[in-house]
Amino acid sequence: MSILIKNATIITVDKNNTIINNGYIYIEDRFIKYVGAIAPTYKAEQEIDACGGIVMPALVNAHTHLAMTLFRSYASDLPLQKWLESIWKVEDDLNEEFVYYGTALACIEALEGGIGCVNDMYFFMEAAAKACADTGIRAYLGRAVMDSVGSGEQRLQEAEELIEQYNGTQNGRINVLIAPHAEYTCSEEILKSSAELAQKKGVRLHIHLSETDFETQDCIKRRGKTPTQFLADIGVFDVPALAAHCVTLSEQDMDILKSYNVSVIHNPASNLKLASGIAPVPEMLEKGINVALGTDGAGSNNNIDMFREMYLAAVIHKGNKKDASLVDANTALRLATINGAAALGYAGGSIEADKLADIIVLRHNSLSLIPMHDAAGIAVYSGAKSDVKVNIVNGKVVVFDGKCVTIDKELIITKFMQSVKTLFKAN
Repeated sequence: MSILIKNATIITVDKNNTIINNGYIYIEDRFIKYVGAIAPTYKAEQEIDACGGIVMPALVNAHTHLAMTLFRSYASDLPLQKWLESIWKVEDDLNEEFVYYGTALACIEALEGGIGCVNDMYFFMEAAAKACADTGIRAYLGRAVMDSVGSGEQRLQEAEELIEQYNGTQNGRINVLIAPHAEYTCSEEILKSSAELAQKKGVRLHIHLSETDFETQDCIKRRGKTPTQFLADIGVFDVPALAAHCVTLSEQDMDILKSYNVSVIHNPASNLKLASGIAPVPEMLEKGINVALGTDGAGSNNNIDMFREMYLAAVIHKGNKKDASLVDANTALRLATINGAAALGYAGGSIEADKLADIIVLRHNSLSLIPMHDAAGIAVYSGAKSDVKVNIVNGKVVVFDGKCVTIDKELIITKFMQSVKTLFKAN
């Protein structure tokens, strides 16, 4: 399949944050073959006229729990620990069917909102993998590993089986990580085994880290170290790792994360809603840590909306530090695109030749996107998921005219609502 996008205001997110006006993008198979201001001579099977509107990399949701759409608006206005206790009770009754429809609905929401790639940690991940395959999204999947009830080894075995079955499938679109849930839900042995399995299989590791003051202080009390220090000492960061949240970090913690090249996934909306706090993102960026963005699950967010995460990431640190220069628009765009791709280890997140073709086209006539004095600024501070007209993932159009075209959306909604009714009737 070949696609030509024309008449585009292209936010490339390349190393120079280049903007190309009246530009062209030529896509062939999975890859971008040409980007520039001169019309290419290639003949495309499909042409998309951006009509002067913004064309930018598809957004990367680098930390989420997709099937938690089932819990959207459930147990609101609770701090993290009480919220978790409420959620865990209902999660005991999940099954593959519930997770499939919860994940499928989340993927549709994500795609229609301009997200091209998700990094999902949850349960019944075979069902999640099928939903991601069916909807056309790029996905990194991790079976959440916890052993607070002695099931850690079994869950690691399931994680290994998931790798063998799905890693690199769907023309490279579906991949697998090892996902120990957190320091406080995993024994030292399981954490070490998780890192060893990631090393053995050549995949990345995804973990929650220092989400709250309580988590960090409790770890210091139990282990005499912060979670970051403990995980580093036992070898968890000896493999490429993504650490979600990182709200409560010391200077030493940040230095450790930098020294191990750990990518930090900032989740501003979830951390604010659960009153967990604000991660020290400006300080991490100053140290050269790769910081990406995630929504967390819809149970704690309540949305899968990366435009909102971009906006929050750009504004909360300005207000928190009373410095309007912090996390500027170009930086926020990088957090939501190329930094996420770098965290996950794939060649995407920017519009450049030879990169994977994950691209979104925004509506040129959206009232909130005019006038366009500054393309990056208006995308971050004014853009919304409702502005997404086209979403291309892995070189294939998955959203056209704002609607997901890969799956029967109405059927998924019907089955999803039936799942919600059955799940919560049991609780």
